[in-house]
Amino acid sequence: MRAVARRLQDWLKPKPRLADWREYRYLAVDLELSSLDPNRGQILSIGWLPVKPPQICQGQGTELLIKDPGDLGQSPVIHGLTQQQLAKGIGLKQALLQLLEASRQHSDNIWILHHSALDMAFIQKACAACDIEFCVPRIVDTLRLEKRLLTRQGKHPQFEGLTLDKCRSRYGQDSHPAHAALEDALATAELFLCHAYRHFGGRDSSLSYLLSP
Repeated sequence: MRAVARRLQDWLKPKPRLADWREYRYLAVDLELSSLDPNRGQILSIGWLPVKPPQICQGQGTELLIKDPGDLGQSPVIHGLTQQQLAKGIGLKQALLQLLEASRQHSDNIWILHHSALDMAFIQKACAACDIEFCVPRIVDTLRLEKRLLTRQGKHPQFEGLTLDKCRSRYGQDSHPAHAALEDALATAELFLCHAYRHFGGRDSSLSYLLSP
């Protein structure tokens, strides 16, 4: 009973207020996949780069190709990645460990993703298969941010479009070379900063306003 009481006490304690979102370091992350189904698809490449508002640390960007990922499906057509290119990559476990190490070193363990549900499903499945302990980081999902904003404006997100390029176009950003992990991570980081500074930059705003539930 005492243990239960202690847990209840901890749960009822007021949670510490998160600092202004500009005080944190982030890691923009993107995966290139052979399928949108985590049960069938494979991770083909992983890209990431640190973000410290208002700067994107492009010089610290990393992109890793995954060696021997299995069936590529339509990936050579969609991503332009071939078996010959991927043969020069590294093992999935090694790539995941590098990503997690970068997360610990270069951010406050906050990731920026566009459509985080998809990428996180693949990462969690891959970590389990590689026997890697993975604690889900705090996540800012630019797709969720845009969907929430459009809904509040009385618009229909599905009609307006929630692809990375559609979201970027609403901020006057150019289209980008899609389907390359590091390029998509950069495009996601740029979208994040545009969204956050336009809607939260004029006042102190806790990180909690941006985090995905």
